[in-house]
Amino acid sequence: MRAPTAVVFAALLAACRSSEADPNLATHEEVHKRVSPAIVSIEAVSKKDGRDMSWFGTGTIISPDGVVLTSTTVCPADATRVWIRFQGGKRIEAKFVAGSDRLEVAMIRLPDGKYPCVPMGDSSRLKLGHVVYTFGNCQHSMEYDDQVAIAQGEVSGFYRISELFEGKAWYEWCTYKGPVIETTAPLNPGVDGGPLVDAYGRVVGIMSLSYNETRWLGVAVPQMEWKEQVQRWIKGDLTVEGVKDPEPVDPPVDPEHEPGWLGATLGEKEAVVDAITKNSPAARGGLQVGDLVLKVDGKSVKSAESLKKALRLKQPGDAVELTVRRGKKEETVKITLGFGPM
Repeated sequence: MRAPTAVVFAALLAACRSSEADPNLATHEEVHKRVSPAIVSIEAVSKKDGRDMSWFGTGTIISPDGVVLTSTTVCPADATRVWIRFQGGKRIEAKFVAGSDRLEVAMIRLPDGKYPCVPMGDSSRLKLGHVVYTFGNCQHSMEYDDQVAIAQGEVSGFYRISELFEGKAWYEWCTYKGPVIETTAPLNPGVDGGPLVDAYGRVVGIMSLSYNETRWLGVAVPQMEWKEQVQRWIKGDLTVEGVKDPEPVDPPVDPEHEPGWLGATLGEKEAVVDAITKNSPAARGGLQVGDLVLKVDGKSVKSAESLKKALRLKQPGDAVELTVRRGKKEETVKITLGFGPM
């Protein structure tokens, strides 16, 4: 019986070796080869209160003449110096061109030359379950290991980061509020500013450290959100947003949009606040558990239902003035309604 056993074992071993060497096995190597030469690490320095502040992260070369896109959390508008490091260790100084805090995107220009680049995709074509990749200087991997880190995941969701109901971003320097692409691909320090890439190796977003803390997955600012602004910068038009954004404006109100969200749970009959959602408009506006709401914008409310009805007439972004009884006193609370959690 020993001989047949040895033959079977040898056959199994040969099959394993054959599988290991099979060039047709599915890997993500081709995408990495295609994209990684155009991925750069970024170091920037800015001044705040007379002190130097250091920034680092990832950028993507998107044109052969050296246009680099990244995030304003990696290269802020007040950066005084910017350095780019390529795979292979070459490090050069580059020039900050423009940035949008609103879109959380910045553009850097490399010295004259010809560079590898990654083409643009179309973020509007992404669907749930599509394979995507992140590339970047994960935990300084390009400086320490001369390695562009890659992570593969799927599109796991689409939602909106809104200051009206999300509260502060996980990372304090994040400024973007708007639609995001959520992915299961890990987002680690140093990867922000890097690209979200589709299965064909095309840029469909810029990775951001701003996300809904109740979901805890990485997100990217979709390419369709910043595409037009970047095209204007490339053409030399810095008059729209330019180096620094204008004052932020309230989000546009769609007449068919959902009603404004307060973020407070009311009693069954009386308009008494039983609970308040963390980081909600109610929490930020100073509403407290136990408050009895008496009026909305000066109009009396008699019950929890009448308060809900009054709020249903409002829209996200609307400011309301609530008169409440708090203990033995009447107080006025001003609240800007938000978008309900998605």
